[in-house]
This record gives sequence, C-alpha cells and structure tokens, in this order.
Amino acid sequence: MSRARPQLTIGSSALNEEESLEHVVQDWLKRVPSFAPDFEIVLVNDGSTDQTGDIMERLAADVPQIRVIHHPYNLGFRGFANTLVNNARGELFAGVSCDGEVPIGVIGEMMERIEAGADVVVGNRVRKSGYTSYRKFVSNSYNGLVKAVFGEEFGDIGAVKLFRTHILKEMPTVSRSAFMNAERLLKAARLGYRIERHPIDHLPRIGGKARGASFRWVRDSTVDLVRVAWHMRHDDWRPPMKGST
Repeated sequence: MSRARPQLTIGSSALNEEESLEHVVQDWLKRVPSFAPDFEIVLVNDGSTDQTGDIMERLAADVPQIRVIHHPYNLGFRGFANTLVNNARGELFAGVSCDGEVPIGVIGEMMERIEAGADVVVGNRVRKSGYTSYRKFVSNSYNGLVKAVFGEEFGDIGAVKLFRTHILKEMPTVSRSAFMNAERLLKAARLGYRIERHPIDHLPRIGGKARGASFRWVRDSTVDLVRVAWHMRHDDWRPPMKGST
C-alpha cells in the first residue's frame, strides 16, 4: 500500500493582480489534485486597491480548500511572507506567485524530491521569460553576491521553492525585504537541512506589474544582506534543538 502524499499548502500574495488572479487559481484547482490530493491554497490580499480582494473572496466561497486573508494596507514582503507561513497547515509549503509565471505542475516534481529525502527544493529557471537585460543583471548579481558573502550557492534564489513547513515556522528571520528568500535558504543550509535544485520553466506573466529589481528592491535587499550577515555571525538565531530545555 503506497504512502499518502503529504498535505501541501500553496501560499500566494497579491497586490493588484486582478488581471491574472482568477485564471491562475482556476488552473491550480484543475492541476494540483493530480499530484497533491490533500492541499490548501492560502491567498493574501496585501492591500490591493483593485478587485483582487473581491475575486479572492468569490473563489473561496466556492472552494473549501481556499482561505483568504486581507491586509488592510500593503505590508510588503516581510508582512505577507510571515502571514502565509503562520497560516500554513500543510506539511509542505510552496510560495507561488499568482501572475502565471510558475507552471504549477513543477510543484509535483519538486514534491518527489522531498519524498526522496530533500528538505528544501529550489526551482532553477532554465530561462527567464520577460526579463529585461537590466533585470537579468540584477538577478545574476544578487545570486552571485550571496555566494560571495556567505559561501553558499542556490542557483536561483528568487524562483519558486518548496519547504518542509516546520523549517519555516521554526526559523527566525530579520529580513524586511525579498532578501528573506535568501535568508531562509542560508539558515536552512547552516542548520544542515538538505537543499536540492530542480530545473523549471518560467512563463511570461499574464498581467499586472512586475516589481522585482526596482531601485527600492535593490536598496532594501542590499541593506538586508548586511543585516543577515551580522545576524548569522551570532548563534542566538538558531532555533532550539528538539528535546532541549
């Protein structure tokens, strides 16, 4: 008798994504049961000013696997990332953008690596659709700088990732920007968790506005790189070992 697959939480935050949200979530509902029969979708409306929140509520009214959380105003990366993790109930957690850039079937492939012994799987995009030369430069520099400063290479830090959820819930973070993606991987690696990479496709976004690689994104991530480097020099960030007092 085969072992039941672990429950999967797909977490997604949206800021003014009315153009793509419904199409993307309907696609998830169609495809996810084939590789994760026990799943939930947690949607965070991060202070949208368009119809994003209304669309989420309408989807949740018809589908019991969908839960919606509204932020009264935009809390940014740290705010929505913490909301998603704190509300995840599944054994596995995948943060997936609702802009259509991630073909959801790759999560099933990544789950196979978890079931084979990995603790974290990082998607590595074989190409980056819709990226300008500037955004590719920023992305490559970001990944290279993490390797230079911390001595760790994850390939594609900004891509979709699949975690054993308890790792995220137990791990303290100090980043206030999207550098939290790197911080989580760095700390998981230092704690000895097994991290693997998996090649994935990257599709053009369906609608909405890409916000990565803006001046503010670069500035805030650079500040957080320094903050995380200082933080990781001290052992007090490490969660207590199970069974310790």
